[in-house]
Amino acid sequence: MSIRETNGKTWVDICELNDIEIDTGVCAELNGEQVAIFRVSPDNKLYSISNFDPLAKVNMLSRGIIGETEGKRVVFSPLYKHPFCLETGQCTQEGSAKVKAYQVRAYENRVQLRLT
Repeated sequence: MSIRETNGKTWVDICELNDIEIDTGVCAELNGEQVAIFRVSPDNKLYSISNFDPLAKVNMLSRGIIGETEGKRVVFSPLYKHPFCLETGQCTQEGSAKVKAYQVRAYENRVQLRLT
């Protein structure tokens, strides 16, 4: 695991950018937690949220379908199809359901998550 310090922030290398196909997600581990990372077209933007679906009670959000609802980029949970906002982690249908959102970036063709 490669760790980098940038402007007082600590970033952890996860994988190569090209390891994540466009409009899909992958699962990674950060500090013992499963994290879902998504690479979304058309601008190749990266998003990261917890992989744990609190409504289905399983780790699987990285396998969801990326889409848009209410003007927000979301991932639809594979089991119950609940949409989780990729920026905030908030479920847009179930107000009480939310997952953690992580800071993610592409740096020198590597996908990195910020340690907090």
